[in-house]
Amino acid sequence: MRIDQLSGKKMKQKVDDYLKLHGLGLLFEGMTAALLLHKPAEPCKFLAEYLTGLQSQGAQPALTREELRIMFGMFDVTEKGTVSVAQANQALKTLVGQDADLQSKDAALRPDKTLGCEVFVAQMHGALRAAAPTLAEAAK
Repeated sequence: MRIDQLSGKKMKQKVDDYLKLHGLGLLFEGMTAALLLHKPAEPCKFLAEYLTGLQSQGAQPALTREELRIMFGMFDVTEKGTVSVAQANQALKTLVGQDADLQSKDAALRPDKTLGCEVFVAQMHGALRAAAPTLAEAAK
């Protein structure tokens, strides 16, 4: 079946499957966070070097705590200093796949609750570290 013959839902699923298979959600988030953190004068050159560095290391990007703080700021659109657990879960699913869930590690993290920046960073950092073996396998 040609790609232009797929329905919107099937197309989205194919895209999601591809992103998850290759760990691209984490790659794109890492690239975006690195750009926002470093604000290079030559962003394309910076990204080329970023990707070359990853390739030479043979690793998936690990978001630093500072990059996770930037991500928090991107989700905190109301600038209240909080994001919902549902938002954090969606970010995690984008990064590591649809099976990811912060609540599986901590039952107190109900979707209606909110997280401050440092709690968001700690929760996401832990979840990304836990997912690292899965991402490494997807990169092979």
